[in-house]
Amino acid sequence: MNSLLSSISKEENEALTEFITSIINDKMLNEIQKLMFDQHFYCRFLKAHNFDVAQAKVQLKLYLQWRKDQNVDTILVSTYTYPLTTPYS
Repeated sequence: MNSLLSSISKEENEALTEFITSIINDKMLNEIQKLMFDQHFYCRFLKAHNFDVAQAKVQLKLYLQWRKDQNVDTILVSTYTYPLTTPYS
């Protein structure tokens, strides 16, 4: 099975580079996301939008906002405390 990155054209690879550079320059990612997301991740957004960088960037912004709204990147450091209960109360 070929990976998505090995099957893209030179022009698509240039769009990928432009997309990633734009994301970095606009400081769209937090530190966790910078570590988690790779070229394959970004390429999927581009492929979904026929390698249109502007459209892919809009979709990525929506995705990042959803992650923020749902506390996806901070779920393991939640400050929720469970109420104390007694058995059969």
